[in-house]
Amino acid sequence: MLDSPGDLTTVGAPVLVVAGAQDYLTGLAPVRALAELFPHGELAVIADSGHYPWVEQPAAFRRAVDNFFAQRV
Repeated sequence: MLDSPGDLTTVGAPVLVVAGAQDYLTGLAPVRALAELFPHGELAVIADSGHYPWVEQPAAFRRAVDNFFAQRV
């Protein structure tokens, strides 16, 4: 069980964190920091998108996820 942000450093699996470039709700700094906590974390920033990139830019979101998984096959 992961109880604190520091516990994320123990996750051995690759992790994709996705953010919208124009996310004015959280901004990119906390999302970038989250991705950096994972030893194998990767950040994908979706252009022309706010807080909901999977809704606002579904094709770009799908490409980011597909590329992430394609690198691991």
